[in-house]
Amino acid sequence: MKKLFVVFLILALIVIGNRGVIYRNVVKYKEIGTRKTSLITDKNLQAKIDQSTTGVTLTQKAISEIALNITDETLGFSFDNVSNNPNELVETKAANCIGYTALFSAIAEYIIRKNGLENQFTVEHKIGKLEVWGWDIHSILISCFFKDHDFSQIKDEQTGKILAVDPEVRDYFYIDSVSLVE
Repeated sequence: MKKLFVVFLILALIVIGNRGVIYRNVVKYKEIGTRKTSLITDKNLQAKIDQSTTGVTLTQKAISEIALNITDETLGFSFDNVSNNPNELVETKAANCIGYTALFSAIAEYIIRKNGLENQFTVEHKIGKLEVWGWDIHSILISCFFKDHDFSQIKDEQTGKILAVDPEVRDYFYIDSVSLVE
């Protein structure tokens, strides 16, 4: 019994330690549309972003990490009918997948614009479908709440590299990036 417990514990630690790799290999995001990215007008949020970027070399990964950290600190998930306006989310602190991605995308966009990086990086708020091993999981979900799932991507315009991010998955599972359907 002890040996079985130890084996289970080791397997659990391996899965937890490699959750990002496992998730990216099992779950893929397929783009089906885009949403407009809002501008940050909330002065307190602007100040928080400015403070977080001070002295930081703004790479694609750094922009994503700053936006993810602020989004994580600000929001909690809600199934209720909530705003998707990033400037309102700062006050309400409740969001669904659209709101999480709207806030993340707006923060990343603010960082890019504020630092004159528009020619180097672009951010897009995407509407997508989740595929598990190539199978559209939304086809089995009955609730209209699960008809799609939002995510964001930051593109390095010089290299063409795309960093896809699901801020909601990061908040709950600490997975910093996701994979796109090729």
